[in-house]
Amino acid sequence: MKVFLDTETSGTRAQEIAQLSYIITDDELSIVRAKNYYFAVGSMSPFATKVHGLTIKSLRGLSGGVRFVDKAHEVLADLAGCQLVCHNYRADFDILRREFERAGLSYSPPGVFCTMAHFRGVCVIADQNGANKNPSLRELIDIYAIEEEEIAEITAQAFGTQGLPQHDGRYDAAALYAVCRTALDVMDYGIDARDPVEISTKKRAPLAVVPDETQNPAQVVSLADERRKKAHLARKKQRQLAALRGEGSLRKYAWPLLALLVLVSLLLRVM
Repeated sequence: MKVFLDTETSGTRAQEIAQLSYIITDDELSIVRAKNYYFAVGSMSPFATKVHGLTIKSLRGLSGGVRFVDKAHEVLADLAGCQLVCHNYRADFDILRREFERAGLSYSPPGVFCTMAHFRGVCVIADQNGANKNPSLRELIDIYAIEEEEIAEITAQAFGTQGLPQHDGRYDAAALYAVCRTALDVMDYGIDARDPVEISTKKRAPLAVVPDETQNPAQVVSLADERRKKAHLARKKQRQLAALRGEGSLRKYAWPLLALLVLVSLLLRVM
């Protein structure tokens, strides 16, 4: 059994789960059941609200005042025995573990699979400096050409709803499931991310996602270096033009002139 899980959190130091969504499948990835919970929280950061749109007030209504501790035994019964599949498992697993501990329970899944760690070794995605970056869930959706209609069908089947935005827990859990169903075989969930992850690429040829399909990662790094050099030269040229216009001279002599004026003022007072 596998559970494709996503959490939306309060984003505060207390770090509480505001929304918990998961899809449970058998080992052949057929959906068995799915759950979505909203939980009342004691605090909420503005940044977190900007991401998922949830507030203390809205959660109070959506949850009916129910907190995670009230559903902890029910959630643990669902997750027990299921391999945990998350995108950036460290964030989801850590907050799940802490929430269960607050409820006096212990959570230890039989295995953990992190799609972010796995697909970093499969998809080569360059960041602004040309280095290989962790892929976002959105990037994986685009890379594997997963249509929004497919995600909508999964949310309808699993949660009985459609038209959900990204960063709604149900959308992200469905998108995570869609990516794995499309890109992975049932035997590919071998990384136990609780231990230091040694990323092994799949047998299929790695999929390179770079600005130009004809370029390789080394070329991307070279292009990044070239962009930095061009930006440096542009800034240098701007400084030279400013110096020719006298802007640099004004800045250069402003403080000495001010100091001289202060000194003259003090001398006049003494006299």
